[in-house]
Amino acid sequence: MKKLRMLLSSVCMTATLATAVPMSVPAAVTSNAVATETSGETSDVAVQEEIPATKKLSVKYQKKTYVKKATVTVGNKKVKKTVIKSSFSYPVIANKDKAAKKIQAYFDQEYKEWLKTNKSLKTKDWKEQYYYTPKADRKYMSAYNYSVSYELSYNTDDFFTSFIRTADSYLGGAHGSHIVTGATFFRETGSNCHYPIGCVEANYTPEDFKQKIYKAFAKVFDANMKKYGSSAFYATTKKQLKKDVYDYYDCKVGKEKEPFAFRDCFYLKKNKDGSTSMVFIANQYELGPYASGTLTAEIIL
Repeated sequence: MKKLRMLLSSVCMTATLATAVPMSVPAAVTSNAVATETSGETSDVAVQEEIPATKKLSVKYQKKTYVKKATVTVGNKKVKKTVIKSSFSYPVIANKDKAAKKIQAYFDQEYKEWLKTNKSLKTKDWKEQYYYTPKADRKYMSAYNYSVSYELSYNTDDFFTSFIRTADSYLGGAHGSHIVTGATFFRETGSNCHYPIGCVEANYTPEDFKQKIYKAFAKVFDANMKKYGSSAFYATTKKQLKKDVYDYYDCKVGKEKEPFAFRDCFYLKKNKDGSTSMVFIANQYELGPYASGTLTAEIIL
């Protein structure tokens, strides 16, 4: 936390500004789709009408769902099947300060994109796959799905706020997809810190930082080898792992002036001893095969 205090003033002014703008949550869906909404509170902080930017975020979650049905032929009967069934765990922030509203605007935009994606899914594609599937196996066919959820992993009064974003999808084929990313914000400004170097650049050189990332993944490599006899990475040696990590988490400024392999490849979390960890994410096929799932490694800040 001491390091976070030292770096905040130096990075807030240069942080990437969030591109989302405040909007009302779209309520309408297409006529042949059904949208429902339920809500559940998961906040430890009392909701207040006015909360200054020096307060932790007070967050509730609303569950949005998108359901679409289509008629298929089963034997000599016409039967309605659910062909799309998705959900969105919508963070709703109670704080009314300018920074909190900016963070809320990010989630409003995320919801809009989620809804747009689900509306773009075609029932005819699902039906074609349904009729292509052997009749005996059709009862096992799942509906298309693109679901997104958020979990608050780090919540401070004047430094950072961080969420874990999980996106699960199934659009046909042998298996679905499970993608984890982060959403980290400067609490004081509400700006999104898309890249981990932007949160710690006052304390590490790019080379030192890459070395720390490699060592964190090397611990995971060793633990997997000891427990399973396999690393779970593409790399079979730590020399190859270091090359893969260095190539993937490249801190050099690229053509678009943005370091690292992909945006939001990390999140922050508070540990039981009071320290703060930065957790790095490697999704399926990035540092390891699909079967390895999401690989994570963390460094203590």
